Amino acid sequence: MFKSRGLRISTIGAGIFLLSLVGLVFLPNLVPMLAMMVGGVMVWLGFIMTIFGYYSASPPP
Repeated sequence: MFKSRGLRISTIGAGIFLLSLVGLVFLPNLVPMLAMMVGGVMVWLGFIMTIFGYYSASPPP
């Protein structure tokens, strides 16, 4: 779907984060909280990978 690996990681992380947010409403315990943290880290990791991918040196021809 996405060409960039960072965008895929961010999208998956956002999905995990939002699902955990819904889970936290119905089941307030440690598991959804940890999943939210993992999802948030994945979003930031994908963002950083995308930024470095766009602004890194081009591969040799």
